[in-house]
Amino acid sequence: MSPIKKVNSIVNLFVLLVFTLFIVSSAGPLPVEGAVSTQGLVAEDARGAGDFPSLEEVLAQNPTSVEGLIAKGNALYSLGEYEISVDFYKKALSLDPDSSAAWYAMGLSLEESGLYEDSLDCYDKALETSPDSS
Repeated sequence: MSPIKKVNSIVNLFVLLVFTLFIVSSAGPLPVEGAVSTQGLVAEDARGAGDFPSLEEVLAQNPTSVEGLIAKGNALYSLGEYEISVDFYKKALSLDPDSSAAWYAMGLSLEESGLYEDSLDCYDKALETSPDSS
C-alpha cells in the first residue's frame, strides 16, 4: 500500500471516529432506568416467558441432580455464602464422589472460609478425579 493510501485511510478512519463520537455525544447518555428495564425485556424475549425452570424447580423435580446441586452451590458461593455452598457440594459428592467439579468448587468455598488445609485436600481430590489428569 502506498504512503498516500495509508494517510488517506487514517484520515478517513479519524473522520468516521469523530462523526461517531459526535452522534453519540449529541444523543446524551442513556437513562439507567430505561436501560435496565429494556435489558429485562430483551432477556425475556430471548428466553421466552417461563421457558426455563428455575434452579429450585429443577432440584425439586430431581433432588439427585449432581449438576443442579453444584449449580446451587455455585450460586451461593457467588453470594458469599461459602459455608452453605459447601453443604450443596457435599450433597453432590455423596451422589457422585468422582465429580471433579464438585471437589474443585468445594475447595474454593473452603479456601474463602479460611480452611486452607481442607481446600488443598479438595483440590488434590479434584485433580485425582479429573478425566484429563490421567
